Formats: sequence, C-alpha cells, structure tokens
Amino acid sequence: MPLERVESLAAQGVTRIAVSASTADPELARDELSAFAERFGLATASAGQPR
Repeated sequence: MPLERVESLAAQGVTRIAVSASTADPELARDELSAFAERFGLATASAGQPR
C-alpha cells in the first residue's frame, strides 16, 4: 500500500486498516507484515511478543 493511500485514508478519519499477507506460508507472511509495519512506522521492539 503506497504511503499516499495511507495518508489519504488518514485524512478521511480512518484510524485502522486491515491488511493480510499474500501467502499462507507463516514465515513469508510474517516477513510481509513486518515489512508493512516497518514502512509505516508501526514496528516496535516488542513486536511478536504476546500482549
């Protein structure tokens, strides 16, 4: 998802976006979702830790 799309959604008041991986392979899915989180500054040091 391009940054411009995320910014456009935020400008419309969107506070949550549901995303999914394009693969059923757990390791590849984790990598894809982690890359998405990092790109938008959503990754944290505790990522992957139970809340």
